[in-house]
Amino acid sequence: MAEHAQKQGTRPLIAINGLCKRYGKFELFEQLNLDIMPQTINAVVGTNGCGKSTFLKILAAMTTFHDGHYYFDRVDALKFPKALQQKCAYCPDIDLLQNHLSVEEHLSLSLLLQKLSPNNITQAIALQKRFSVSGKMHYPVSRLSSGERKQVMLLQYLTQARSLYLFDEPTNHLDEKEQKIFLQVVKQLKEQGKTIIYVTHYDRDLAIADNIFKIEHKQISRQEQRSQLDTILLQRKTDQSQRESA
Repeated sequence: MAEHAQKQGTRPLIAINGLCKRYGKFELFEQLNLDIMPQTINAVVGTNGCGKSTFLKILAAMTTFHDGHYYFDRVDALKFPKALQQKCAYCPDIDLLQNHLSVEEHLSLSLLLQKLSPNNITQAIALQKRFSVSGKMHYPVSRLSSGERKQVMLLQYLTQARSLYLFDEPTNHLDEKEQKIFLQVVKQLKEQGKTIIYVTHYDRDLAIADNIFKIEHKQISRQEQRSQLDTILLQRKTDQSQRESA
């Protein structure tokens, strides 16, 4: 059975039942069952190669699966992927910036493609100004640091008017100040009724999560937030101690 709904009277935004994903004979996911409620912040953790990024791509309808069902707001995502993509902002952990374009050109083009209302454009510009890269709007992105390029990537998706936001390792390369700003923005998106799911391997990113999902042994599981976080932190301390004593 799928995970139980967290709020009585509220249907899941995402409902996954019996989902399987294979690469040739290798089975990455086996009979995944999962519910994710609307207006929640959800962190996804797991070891390298367990399928975290693939899981996000499935949620974004950027890759298919072989068996099972995935419903987004009661719509079959496998049959109607475009309907999901129109409501989803998916930020991969890959630098897709064009080096010959400036920061301003990247962000302006992103806003133009969305056909936002004047009010939404005003809000998007205000959001851009919260990040330090806004002081380099006329710089070609080829002159930016890895952390600044990450800010541009994130802003392209944070300023989209969507109901679901997916981020793959969003705080990679960010300094502490920008990490805090990003997490603050995520909390504000939740207050606006949005649902956020992000992959991370940083402990600090877990504190704001309503749910922490762990992928291991071809399955995904959710436990109580506090116990799950304690388990993850303890395992990481154990792994670090073992590496230091080796």
